[in-house]
Amino acid sequence: MSAAGREVRPGRDEQYLAYAEAYTDAAKLLADRADDMDAVRIPFFHLVAHAMELMLKAVLNRQGRDEERLMMMGHGIERCHAWAIEGGANLLLDDELVAFVEALNRPHDMQAFRYPQRFRWTMPEPTQAVRLLNRQLDIVRAYLATDR
Repeated sequence: MSAAGREVRPGRDEQYLAYAEAYTDAAKLLADRADDMDAVRIPFFHLVAHAMELMLKAVLNRQGRDEERLMMMGHGIERCHAWAIEGGANLLLDDELVAFVEALNRPHDMQAFRYPQRFRWTMPEPTQAVRLLNRQLDIVRAYLATDR
């Protein structure tokens, strides 16, 4: 509650970030507790890719892109990543993160992590995916924490 008695709601960028954090936590739990990682590999990468998308959309929202535009962008992580960097989130321009985004972009955009189809993409190792997801999350948190 604010001093005037009205509820203080987080901004849309903060809401995107909160969802990204929840997806990140779920991916970490799955990676840590799965008895057979091969059996849950596709759901794991769905969590990872969606967390990345939500993080990037938090940045884009902070940069002034409206909700309608973010929804029209679909699930293209590479496009979101490039636009976030163009808008000033320069720390996302990191060779490992760029390669990570490239690896997950196509299958996430084609919803291959969500629906049965021939899966022809090579994914990073889950431990590497968690490490890079954490790195991107740290960068996004820091970016959103700065006054704009």
